[in-house]
Amino acid sequence: MLINLKSTDKAGFPFTLPYLPFDNATVAVTECFIKFSEKTQVHGYITSSLIDRTAFNPNQVIFMFSQQQESIYVHCKPTHLQTYKIQLTDFRNAEIKLHLSPQEKTKKIEEFFVQLKIIDAGIQQGPEHKIQ
Repeated sequence: MLINLKSTDKAGFPFTLPYLPFDNATVAVTECFIKFSEKTQVHGYITSSLIDRTAFNPNQVIFMFSQQQESIYVHCKPTHLQTYKIQLTDFRNAEIKLHLSPQEKTKKIEEFFVQLKIIDAGIQQGPEHKIQ
């Protein structure tokens, strides 16, 4: 299942996440797009509370990217997906954050889009919660 998340809210770029329970699922980032108000060169990463904090991944990083030349866009589509076991039971409780370096470039973001691929999800749809 692919989940598209987009935010233009500059206050941390929060996403409205749907109710989606998980049972033995994994997650991977399949696409990342960032639009800036002016040309810039950045590198950064995306973190998520969907996965466990471990000694090998203490910041819960699910995706890293680097921009080679100045542009008003960063668009990344990995050729090989890095999958991580989902530790949360519900997608609605997850946090997904964008981290840029240099950090002041965050103020120049106009739009942030990320596409997640949920793999082998045992989706349990309850009677009061419908996935739309």
